[in-house]
Amino acid sequence: MPALLQRTSRSFAVSGAFAGRRNRRRPWPRVDLCAALLALLGATASLGCATASEPPSTAKEAAVMTAPESAFTAANPTLSAEEIGERFLKLVGRLESRSDLDLDLVRTTLGLRFSRVPGDEHHLVSEAPLGSGWSYIAGFLEATPSNLSSVYLDFRSSQGPDAELTPVCTLDFGHYHNAMIEMGFMADPYYDYDHGRERLLDWRYTKFREGDGSVDMTISIVPQDPPPGATDRRCVKSISMLN
Repeated sequence: MPALLQRTSRSFAVSGAFAGRRNRRRPWPRVDLCAALLALLGATASLGCATASEPPSTAKEAAVMTAPESAFTAANPTLSAEEIGERFLKLVGRLESRSDLDLDLVRTTLGLRFSRVPGDEHHLVSEAPLGSGWSYIAGFLEATPSNLSSVYLDFRSSQGPDAELTPVCTLDFGHYHNAMIEMGFMADPYYDYDHGRERLLDWRYTKFREGDGSVDMTISIVPQDPPPGATDRRCVKSISMLN
């Protein structure tokens, strides 16, 4: 059963340190014996070169695992976490409304080239290393009959949850938080409860339409706490526009 989300009732700005077929049988065709043997040998050789891989758990992981490397690293400039973070904030700041978001704006503002995810024609991604086992993944999801267009930025480490956060924490959570407030978003933390204990899921930043006061866009920022005993600041794991 999904955890209950609780939305706080007030919004505030934060600065400084901060204490997520059925087959039918057919008759065998007549084939040339030599051709069949050659085909069998070719299939066996192919199996020797193949490697098994488990299916990715998310569409974002699929993008990284299956898209050509040249679409990510070779075609894109070398950026730091600070540079890609600032570009993403600039992209958000250029949106007068959510309807302004399109692939051209994402490409030009982030300065990246994107590749479509195999098997998901509406999902485009761009990824590059940041050093020390870290990388960023920027993604754009085109509008479909059931979802609006959206954009996201993830930071990932090959070293798991105990990775040092310094390479991705030049811009800490406080920087992103205050930037969103300055752009006119209302901020709310969202929690769930794990065995009776309150746990922060993410911060959600909402901008409303001036005409009728309805929600125009909501952006989620998932903080990333340092490993136990580390002195790193609270950093950012991901930023995404919600549907």
